[in-house]
Amino acid sequence: MWDESADGVVQYSALTVGVDDTGYDVKFFGATSGAYMLWDESADDLKLVGAAGFTVAGDIDVDGTANLDNTDIDGTFAVDGTTISLDATTSLNIDNSNTSNGITIATATSGVPISVGHTTSETTVNDNLTVTGQTTLSDNILVATTKKLGMDGTVNNYIVGTATHDKIEIFTNTTAVRAKFDASGITGVINDTSDEALKENIADITNATTTVKALQGRTFDWIEDSSSDAGFIAQEVATVLPNAVVGEEGLKAVRVDNIVAHIVTCIQELDARITALES
Repeated sequence: MWDESADGVVQYSALTVGVDDTGYDVKFFGATSGAYMLWDESADDLKLVGAAGFTVAGDIDVDGTANLDNTDIDGTFAVDGTTISLDATTSLNIDNSNTSNGITIATATSGVPISVGHTTSETTVNDNLTVTGQTTLSDNILVATTKKLGMDGTVNNYIVGTATHDKIEIFTNTTAVRAKFDASGITGVINDTSDEALKENIADITNATTTVKALQGRTFDWIEDSSSDAGFIAQEVATVLPNAVVGEEGLKAVRVDNIVAHIVTCIQELDARITALES
């Protein structure tokens, strides 16, 4: 159905090609060579071929599967469905050119997890990753060589590994290493939290001399590298000072600060005895 106005412009109220269940291919050509829109009758599919584009000023409601190749969306792109799959043969890029905003991936219900990556592949973040809430890691977190793992939202306080994978260094507000963990042990300044405001039921250590005498220093070789060392055996310390041993079986560790407190008190007790004898 069509009519023609007085100014010569053809106006169509309806354009029908074929009949129900029997159609024909229809092409609409553009000004660029090889660019056209095709209704493919045999595939029941509308195609944009060549340099042809598709601009929509309003909303698009798609029921079913939508395959978007080289699609540029300016505005809000909302996809609702039980399962939403974004698949790419090489890479999937989500980019936001607005420097004042970011890209938000969230769920409508609090507590619903968001999974990124695959169980047998890696997820790479090429720039800053900021987490404002709690993050639970069920596997390893890997930081590339020479990259810094910031502790306070900046790179002033950070942890960094080395290319030889033989040590971890901790920096605080400076380029100087504050602590280093390697095969030789720990070097640097390690402070134990000891503020009175954090403690209760404070009391003096008693019978420290008896306790220290029950501790047994040992020499031994580490199984991992056969290096010789001296120290304590955690299981032996636990029979004397249970609170000085932490960790599970096979990875037990000794809290040296606990032992030092008893040694200091032991020296004070012995000093008091010596003073008493001298007098």
